[in-house]
Amino acid sequence: MSVDLSQRVKAQWAKVKGRIEREWDEMKDYDFSEFDDNVEAKWDKLVATIKDKTGEATETVKRKMGEFADKAESVAESAGDKVEDAARTIGDKVEDAGEAVSDTAHEAADRVEDAFDEEPAPLT
Repeated sequence: MSVDLSQRVKAQWAKVKGRIEREWDEMKDYDFSEFDDNVEAKWDKLVATIKDKTGEATETVKRKMGEFADKAESVAESAGDKVEDAARTIGDKVEDAGEAVSDTAHEAADRVEDAFDEEPAPLT
């Protein structure tokens, strides 16, 4: 089941809103205040507001909003991939460090054990 455009825009609202302001100079931050709480429920009104302020056709507004949502989703997905890669790398490094600490501790324990097994040096 596909997610409709209003839901996609809602999920990326902060980024899409910024793109709208950059694309259409006529749209200002105060134009969005009534949509911030629930852009999905007020979707038709948002599209109409942009259409009225910019003179763009309804289909053009919707197409561009879809492009803005696509871009925001792509950026979010890419960032998520980078975070996962970084977490994996950190996890690998922590695991390697843990193994190194464990190896060093075992070597130290072996040396201590060997020292107790040796004949004590005569006292002079």
